[in-house]
Amino acid sequence: MSRFLTIRNLSVIALAVLLVLCALMPAAFCGTAYAAEFSADAVTATTYGDYDTDSLWYFAEDELNVAALRTFVSTKVIPVLEANSYDDPVVIAVVDTGLDLTNSVFSGLLLTDEDGRIMGYNSYYDSKNDSSMLGDIDDETEDKHGTKVASVIAMLIRELGLEDYIRIYPVKASYPSGSSDGGVNNFDRTTVRLAISNAAETGADVINLSLCSTTDSASTWANDTQLQNVIASAATQATIVAAAGNNSRASTSTKFYPAAYDGIIGVMASAEGGTYHTTTNYGSAYDVFAPGENILVSGADASYELTSGTSMAAPIVSFAAALLKLTLTAEELAGGEAVPRNTVVTRLITHFFEDDASVPVSGDEYKKLDILKLVSKDILNMDDAWLPVTGISVSATRGGSAVTSGGSMTVQTIRETGSGRSYLDFTASLTPVGDTDPALEDTIVWELVEYTEDSSGEESEASVTQIGSGASCGYLFSRAGDFGVRASITTSSDTYTAEFRVTVAQAAWNGANAFIVTSDYISSDAYVNGTGGSIENGVTLYGTGNSVTLTVTTIEDVAYEAINWYVNGEIAWTGATFTFEPSGVPGKDYTVTAQVILSDTDKPFVRGAFTVHHKSWAAHPLFAILWTALGVGVCAGAAVLIVRAKKKKAAAAAAEAEKDILLPAEEEKKSPIRKK
Repeated sequence: MSRFLTIRNLSVIALAVLLVLCALMPAAFCGTAYAAEFSADAVTATTYGDYDTDSLWYFAEDELNVAALRTFVSTKVIPVLEANSYDDPVVIAVVDTGLDLTNSVFSGLLLTDEDGRIMGYNSYYDSKNDSSMLGDIDDETEDKHGTKVASVIAMLIRELGLEDYIRIYPVKASYPSGSSDGGVNNFDRTTVRLAISNAAETGADVINLSLCSTTDSASTWANDTQLQNVIASAATQATIVAAAGNNSRASTSTKFYPAAYDGIIGVMASAEGGTYHTTTNYGSAYDVFAPGENILVSGADASYELTSGTSMAAPIVSFAAALLKLTLTAEELAGGEAVPRNTVVTRLITHFFEDDASVPVSGDEYKKLDILKLVSKDILNMDDAWLPVTGISVSATRGGSAVTSGGSMTVQTIRETGSGRSYLDFTASLTPVGDTDPALEDTIVWELVEYTEDSSGEESEASVTQIGSGASCGYLFSRAGDFGVRASITTSSDTYTAEFRVTVAQAAWNGANAFIVTSDYISSDAYVNGTGGSIENGVTLYGTGNSVTLTVTTIEDVAYEAINWYVNGEIAWTGATFTFEPSGVPGKDYTVTAQVILSDTDKPFVRGAFTVHHKSWAAHPLFAILWTALGVGVCAGAAVLIVRAKKKKAAAAAAEAEKDILLPAEEEKKSPIRKK
């Protein structure tokens, strides 16, 4: 009965746990899309200065619908992130005039390093090669432009309870106070280029640019290929958002940059009532309207005010991109299936929905931001979720450090320590990065190409050998030469190839990395493959007629004349290997050393020595085992004999006892010839 009760109790507990898990399980885990409609929770207004968030027009249901977003985030995103102990926040880089670090609106929201220090970057001083001021991110502008822009993001983070999951990375790209280059509100293409590059290198997921060219400089920005290349590179890993500007100009008249660049989400400013803000630039060169009139911001002295312009509309779109990326992460964690990451965010924001609300301007309609629709989209089941492959690139690391493609490397094998310099790890990346189907990575083919030159210097492929497949490949270069490690992928439309060139040359011998070892170690997989393995600095030989063959590590990769071998300080042999057989009576140790002859004058000794212990067979561990086994056998045999003797004696005693019992019974019989 007790067992029945135990099983029943366990069943009840298991059912209860299952019901709880089902209640918490996000819809994506079951393979369905997030619902597109969410009823708003009762909203408790957040107060900033004299402003309550429930009084903000752009928080309303027909705009950002913050109440419904709060419900979505609290039920579909945060529970999944918490259940998976997710601690890799989405980072929004704000490239602007810096920000006021003392403003409480940013408390706990700024990106920090491992030591808890706030991270930031100053691209102006970097452009001047002044490394001492790279951390200067203080907002020197009178109107605190950068502080206001970042505060829009900060307040949205707090409204949705995402303080643990989104961080702001301040990047100051404006001129400093007193600079001869211009005022503190001014930027140039160099500082912007460096700022974008740094944000991408730091790992920003979203880059906000609430800045733009002037009317006079627009054409110069349009033709800046260096800046465009940096943007194209950064856009493969980050969503870049830029303000369209406030000149009331149509893009058919003048395009303002960087908002008009390809790969950037250009943001126009909308106003209450579904209209556009009067100063916004607009047109097909840009992508989306977002609230940009009477936006609550925090500026000088941590005060709060309402301000307008595309500079305030852009951070709302940047926050939307960050929330979308966070939602995709939650969906991936819940469903266990990879989802697109980078350009899909841009595509969703800019043009994926045909039925989006729009803002009319001069007879044309332009897309209006709808954050709830963005985060509710079933990414995995939408058409063209994964983009087709457009290219492939190859990178390499050596011992965990990046190697520049096209550079040369020098072989100095240090295989016994597991850090052979001739071993490289290669990784292939498909473009667009983060938006190609991960399953395609399994079809990548790796080949080793060896090149040769004829007498005229003409290069050709001497051999091509497949060395692996998949997204990564490792290779140990065992000889000198010119090589290329080639990664290729064939799709239904084309074949894409990338190659990493490597020049392998022999190096000068380094005795600090050489050891005397047995020839068996040199032929082991651990040494050949460069994976290391423990090195024995000695061996024991038993009896007479046994020997050991020794050699030196790393010599296969260098040019040398000979190796002198010494036993107890006396020369014993010259050659690449040395076979040593102890002579005389066992019981003596021998110290073997080696000297590598590189030239007439350079004859260094190998670091360390190798000890040969010569012992008699009687000292062999097997003999101890044998004698132990023999002793155990003798003892066991003696025990058996004793037991048998005892059993025999016991049997005899039992027989005698039986005889004694029978005799009295026989004496009681009357004899026919004896009288009483």
